[in-house]
Amino acid sequence: MSKTLGVAGGTVLILVGLFLLVMVPFNLSAQMDRVDREGLGGNIFAPDVLPLGGLGLLAIVIGVAVLTYTHRRGQRPTAADG
Repeated sequence: MSKTLGVAGGTVLILVGLFLLVMVPFNLSAQMDRVDREGLGGNIFAPDVLPLGGLGLLAIVIGVAVLTYTHRRGQRPTAADG
């Protein structure tokens, strides 16, 4: 993996993860509005709330891991460095 591709990929993963985490409160709010309107029991574990947050956190962790791997790979001494 090239350094540019690693940095770009890691950055995109982190941004996507942050976007997903920002969307969780909006989806939770929509769930609660639906619950109030229909008189049903709320479900914080609904498919559009909990997995969205988990996916966001996972994307951030993988993005940080990719950036860390790319950075360390770029600093590894080679045979040419002597």
